[in-house]
Amino acid sequence: MKNKKLIKVVTLVLGIMLLFIQSLSAQNIGVSGIVTAENGEPLVGVSVVVKGTSNGVVTGLKGDYILNNVPGNGTLIFSYISFATTEVAVNSQRQINVILKEDVLLLEELVVIGYGVQKKSHLTGSIAKINTSGIGDIPVSRLDNALQGKVAGLNIQNTSSEAGVAPSIRIRGMGSISASTSPLIVVDGYPISGGLEMVNSSDVESIEVLKDAASAAIYGSRAASGVILVTTKSGTANKPSYNIRVSSGYKQTYKRVDRYSTQEYIDLRLSQKAGYDAYMTSIGSSSRLNINNDLGAYAVGEMFGFRDWQDLGLQTANISNIQANVSDGNEKIRYYVSGNYDFDQGIMIKSQYNKFNMRTKIDAKLSKNVKFGISFSPQYTRRQRPSNSSGGWYNNLIRTGDWMPVYHTQESIDFITAQRPTFAKKVGDYVLGADFSNLKFTLKDGTVIAKATPWNTSDNSPINIADKTNFVEENYSLNGNTYLDIKILEGLTFRTSNGFFLNYMNEDYFIKSDGLKPGNLANGTYENDLMIDFLSENTLNYSRSFGKHNFDVLAGFTSNLTKHRTAAIAGTFGNDYISTFNAATAIIQKDAGGNIQTYTNKETIAMVSYLARVNYSYADKYLLSASWRADGSSKFGPNNRYGYFPSVSLGWRVSEEGFMKNITWIDRLKLRGSYGVTGNNNITNYAAYNTLSLVYYPLGSGTGSVSPGFINTNSTLGNRSLTWEQTNELNAGLDFSFFDGRLNGSVDYYNSQTKALLLRQDIPSITGFLNYWNNAGKIRNSGIEVELDSYNIRTKNFTWQTAFNIAANKNKLLSLGGDQTFNLQLGERNEGYAAIVGQPAIQYYQFKVLGIYMTQAEALASGISGAAGGTLKVWDNGDKILNENDRVVSGSPFPDFTWGMTNTFKYKSLDFSFLIQGSQGGKIMNGDINYSETRRYVKNYNYANSWLCDGVQGDGKTPINSGGINWMWTDYVLEDASYAALREVTLGFTLNSKISKKIGMKSFRAYISGQNLMFLTSKGLRLVNPEARTTPTSAYNSPLVAGYSRGGFPLQTTISFGLSFSL
Repeated sequence: MKNKKLIKVVTLVLGIMLLFIQSLSAQNIGVSGIVTAENGEPLVGVSVVVKGTSNGVVTGLKGDYILNNVPGNGTLIFSYISFATTEVAVNSQRQINVILKEDVLLLEELVVIGYGVQKKSHLTGSIAKINTSGIGDIPVSRLDNALQGKVAGLNIQNTSSEAGVAPSIRIRGMGSISASTSPLIVVDGYPISGGLEMVNSSDVESIEVLKDAASAAIYGSRAASGVILVTTKSGTANKPSYNIRVSSGYKQTYKRVDRYSTQEYIDLRLSQKAGYDAYMTSIGSSSRLNINNDLGAYAVGEMFGFRDWQDLGLQTANISNIQANVSDGNEKIRYYVSGNYDFDQGIMIKSQYNKFNMRTKIDAKLSKNVKFGISFSPQYTRRQRPSNSSGGWYNNLIRTGDWMPVYHTQESIDFITAQRPTFAKKVGDYVLGADFSNLKFTLKDGTVIAKATPWNTSDNSPINIADKTNFVEENYSLNGNTYLDIKILEGLTFRTSNGFFLNYMNEDYFIKSDGLKPGNLANGTYENDLMIDFLSENTLNYSRSFGKHNFDVLAGFTSNLTKHRTAAIAGTFGNDYISTFNAATAIIQKDAGGNIQTYTNKETIAMVSYLARVNYSYADKYLLSASWRADGSSKFGPNNRYGYFPSVSLGWRVSEEGFMKNITWIDRLKLRGSYGVTGNNNITNYAAYNTLSLVYYPLGSGTGSVSPGFINTNSTLGNRSLTWEQTNELNAGLDFSFFDGRLNGSVDYYNSQTKALLLRQDIPSITGFLNYWNNAGKIRNSGIEVELDSYNIRTKNFTWQTAFNIAANKNKLLSLGGDQTFNLQLGERNEGYAAIVGQPAIQYYQFKVLGIYMTQAEALASGISGAAGGTLKVWDNGDKILNENDRVVSGSPFPDFTWGMTNTFKYKSLDFSFLIQGSQGGKIMNGDINYSETRRYVKNYNYANSWLCDGVQGDGKTPINSGGINWMWTDYVLEDASYAALREVTLGFTLNSKISKKIGMKSFRAYISGQNLMFLTSKGLRLVNPEARTTPTSAYNSPLVAGYSRGGFPLQTTISFGLSFSL
C-alpha cells in the first residue's frame, strides 16, 4: 500500500516537473550575442529576427545584439547583405554567437542605374559594376586613372603623363566625328563634367558604367557616349566611425629616351667619315664628309663639360595623399564628412599638382514618410607647368646635345668674345645654341676646326624656358545638392532634387624676355572662366507587387541651366618684372595663326527634360524594362529643339526555369537584349545662329560721320535647321554564374549606328563664311565584350580570385552627307588623316614607303622631283608627281582590342594583387621624327646605320638624315602602339581585429603599391610612351584627327607606401 502511494507521489512530481520544463521552454527569454564574419570581423547592421514574427534588432558596431521576448523554443534568423542567411534554434539559450559566411552569389547584388537601383539579377541592359575594393591603394591623384583596365569596353588612356592631367575616356569606341565622345559623369545623381576628379577613392561606395543605349537612354541627349555613375558613401547609424588613410611615395620615368652621348656620337661620325671618304677616294672623287659642326660640338663639351639634359629636366617626384572621413548618426539623422589632400610633384621640373577637397552628406528622417538630405563638396586644384607647350618643351629636352652648357661661365664668355667681341652675355646667363656659331675650335688632341656651328638655333634651352616661365592653372569648384523624399502612399514616392555646380578657373602664363628668342619682349596670357550649372529634378516612383507580377514605374521632369562667363587677354611687356596687363606694352588680339587671344564671352545654355521608365518582372523570370526621355535644348533652332530617346530591353532568367533545376553546376543564367536611342548635343553653343558684334561704319565724304552697326563675329554660318545627333543601338548579352559562384561573367555584342552626325562642313568663301554645322553622315560602331570573374581557390585561409575582361570594337563611316565620300585633315607637319566612307572613321593617309633609293642613279631614274640617293622611296600613281593623289590609307589609331586582368590573393592577414592591362593593334604617328637632332641623337632612329653615299649604304633601310620627301608625310613615321603593362601591384597586411581592438582601433592596414612597374611594347616602337598623344595646334582638336604624338612625356613608375585605419 505504501509502495503504491509512493509511486503515485513520484509520478505526480515527475508530471509537475515535465510541465514546468515545458513551460520554461515556451517562456519568452532575452538572448544576446555577437555576429562576426569568417575572418573574425564584427558585422554591423546584421538583421536578427525571431522567425515568424516582426520582433527583431540589428547588430551594433561591435557586432553585438540584445533581443528580448524570444520564445525559448523559437528560431532566430540572421541576415546580412552579401552573406548567407543563417537560422539558429534558440533551445532556451540566452547567449548565441553566430559566424556568417559570405554568399558569393549575393555579392554586389544591387546595382545603381539612372534615377534608381536594381537587383543585378534583374538587369536587362549592359551595366558593369566596378569592383572598388582596394581602389584607394592605387597611387594616383585622380579617380579616373584608377579605373584603367577594370571594365570591358571602358577605354581609359593616359595621353599625358603631366601631373593632374585628365586621361582620355571612351566607352565602346568612337560614336561621333565632330561632337564630343566623352561619357557623361554623374556623381550622386548630378552630372558633372570632369566629375571623377572631384571624388576621392575613400569616398566611393560604388561605380557603375552604363554601356548600352537602353541603359543610358534615361539620360537622353547627354548619353550617346555612355554614362559613368559614381555613388559616394553616406553616414552610418550607431557610434561614430573615424577612417584615415595616409600614403607617400615617389615616381620616376620608367624609361628615358636612349640618346648617344657626345663621345658616342663623335665616334660614330668619325667612323662614317672614314667610310665615306674612303669610298670617294676609291672612285676618284674629291668629295669629303664634313663633320666640322659635330667636332665643334665635341670641342665645346671638352672645354665646358658634358651633361644629360634629361637629368636636368626630369626629377624623381614626391607624391603624398591624406584622406580622412567620419560618419555617425541614429535612426533620425546620419552624416558623412570627408577631406582629402593630394600632392604630386610631377616628373618635370617646375611641374606640380595640388588638390584639396571635402565632401559632406547629411540624411535626415523628418517623419515616418518624409526624408531630407543635403550634400556639398568644395574642391581646389592648382597645376603648374614648365612651359605653355609642355610637349614641345620635352621634345627640346631630347633634341639638345649634351655638349651644350646650361649657363655661361667666365671661361665660355672669354672663349666667345675672343672671336666675337660684340658678344654681350654675362656670367650666369643661359646658353643658346647659336652662341657658339661660326667659331674656331681646337680639340684637346690639337685638331683645329677652322669654323663650325655646333647648333645654329636661337631657341632657348628647355631649362632656361622652365626657369623663366610662370604657368599656373587654378580651379575652384563647388557642388551642392538637396533632396526631399515624400512617401505619398504605400509604394508611391515623390522625390525632388535641386542643386548646383560651380567652377571657376583662372590660368596665368608669363615668360620673361630672356626665356624667348633674342629680340622678343616678355609676353603673357591670362584667362578666367566661370561656369555655374543649376539642376532641378522631380520624379514620382511607384512600386507594386501582386501575385507573380512586380512593377516599378518612374516618371519625372528635369530642368538644367548653365551659364558661362569667359575673359582672356594676351600681351607683351616692356620688362620682366611686372606681369599685370596694365603694364603691357601691347595687347595681342590675334596670334600668328589668326587665333583670337583677347576676348570676353558670355553663354547661357538651357535644357528641359521629361522622362519615364517601367521595370517589370513576371515570376522573377521574365524581365522587361522600357524608358523614354524627351530633351529640349537651347543649342538648336526653334523647330528642332526637342529630341526623343526611347529604349526597351528584355531579359530571361533561364536558370529559374523548372527544366534547369537538375543542372546543379549552373547557378545563374540570363539572356538579355536591348534597343535604345541616345543623343548628342555637345557642339559649340549658338551653332544654330549667326553671332554679331558691334562695328562702326564711316559714312559720307570729308570728315563725314560714323554710324554703329553689326558684323558677324566668326567664320561659322548659323544653321537654324540643326538638330540632334542620334545613336541607335542593339545589344545582346548573356550573364552567367557557374559552380557555386566560382565562375561568373557576361558576354555582350553590340551594334550601334549614329546618324545625323553633327559635322562642321566647309562652304564656299563667297558666302562670307568658312564652314557651318550640319547634320550629315552616319557612323557605325560594333563590338564584343567579355568579362569573367573566377574564384580559382577558396578556402578558409586562402583565396585566389581572377577578374578578366576583353573588348574588341570596330567602327565604320557610313556617310559624310550628300555625295561626299572623303574628308582629309592635315596636321601641323601636313601629315594626313582621312575619313573615307565605308572604312574606319579615322585613318592615317600617308605616302607609302617602298624603301630608300640605294644609289643616286636610281633616284634620278625615278623621275620624282627632289629624289636623291638615300632618301625615302615612296609609291606614286605613275605620273611622277608626288601630290595628294599618291597618299594611301596607312593604318588606324584604333586598337583591335583592349584587355585587363586582375589577380587577387589573400592568405589570412596578407593580401596581394596585380593588374595587367594591354592594348593590341592600332598605330601611333611619331611627330618627334620631324627633327633632325632627334633622328641623329636618339639611338632608336638607327642613325649609325643610315645611308651616306652609293658606297656606304648602311643597312639599306635607314634613310639619309636630310633631303627628299618630308618623312612626316610618309608611313615611315607610323609605329605599332600595342603594349602590355603591369599597371598595378599591391601588397597589404591587415592587422587581426582582436589585436587592433587592443590598441584602440577598429581596423589597421599597411600596404605598398606600385604602378607601371613593367611595360612591354612592340619592337618597332621608337617612342618611349605608346599612350602619349599631343595636341600642339588647333588642328588636333578635331575628332577626325587622332593618334599624333610629339614630345610625349615618358611613362612613369610609381611606388607608394600607405596606412589606413579606423577608430
